[in-house]
Amino acid sequence: MKKIVGILAAAAVLATSVFAVDVAASAKLSSDLFNFNTKTNAVKVFDKISMANEVDTLKFGVTTDNAGAFFRIRQQEKGEVTQMNIWFKPADNLKLSFLENGRSLESDKIHWWDYYKKVNVGAGYGAEFTADALSVALNIVPTFATVAGSGSNPVFGGIGAKVAYGADFGNIAAIVNFRDNFKGIDIGASYQNNFSGLNLVINGGVYLDDGFSGAQGLVFAGYNVDELSLSALSNIYYRSDAKKAADGVDGNIELAAVAKIGYQLEGLKITGFFDCDNLLFKTFARNWTAKDTAAMKIGVDFEGSVGIASWKIEPYYNVYADTAAVAFETSVNF
Repeated sequence: MKKIVGILAAAAVLATSVFAVDVAASAKLSSDLFNFNTKTNAVKVFDKISMANEVDTLKFGVTTDNAGAFFRIRQQEKGEVTQMNIWFKPADNLKLSFLENGRSLESDKIHWWDYYKKVNVGAGYGAEFTADALSVALNIVPTFATVAGSGSNPVFGGIGAKVAYGADFGNIAAIVNFRDNFKGIDIGASYQNNFSGLNLVINGGVYLDDGFSGAQGLVFAGYNVDELSLSALSNIYYRSDAKKAADGVDGNIELAAVAKIGYQLEGLKITGFFDCDNLLFKTFARNWTAKDTAAMKIGVDFEGSVGIASWKIEPYYNVYADTAAVAFETSVNF
């Protein structure tokens, strides 16, 4: 790793006069300093330190006016994940990309990650045409897998298109995605606008697999004024699930809700939060999240930094798990 970083740093110095170079690295660790189960009275103190998933451990990119590339190494609990992207413009308004990041609807990350269900198109071969405020993108995501009875025919992971337009009334977008060798279709649309400091995002979609199989809708609102920040998100996801319904009733539903209020002091940010990935977790016993670890957390974040390092201490109570805990997280970005 040290040799790779050294080579990249030297290349960046030599190349800065020719094209823009972006070199970034990060490290992120998390743990529970204290965890108490109010039902079993089990106590954990200074639990194991874990490497946070989906963090860009190392990212290197080069960009010119009409071409560019990057690669990233992401550290995960089960090992490293490497990604790469190359793009170029044969014309000013046409961009061709290979292994680009995919296309998705307008959203907003109330967390540092974005796991809420929404219509998207995966990474693969991409082409994007732009004309003023209009953009039209096409993605092809082949898996080239062989399935029973298909001979040597490729099975496409997805073929989709996204159309987006920005105007005074806001930013609108629509996506259609054909997946699983055209057996499934996803259709979605989104709207985003800023009203005097209030950022509003709405998106929704339907999923079709031999008929209606699911639907999703998300609303996000965020507002900042001086040192005060407010944000809230609600996401509903319905999935037709007759095959797994033991009682013969069709359908499963998830309703996520997050609300945050933060205040920035000198050297310290304090954020109170309510964070639930499924408000209906205990209402629908058959809900598929029951086999996962659903959470309803109420707590406070204390965040600060020392030089290039940042830290966060988070006392919270998880209603679903009957646990009171104090989480700790630290990261360095450079």
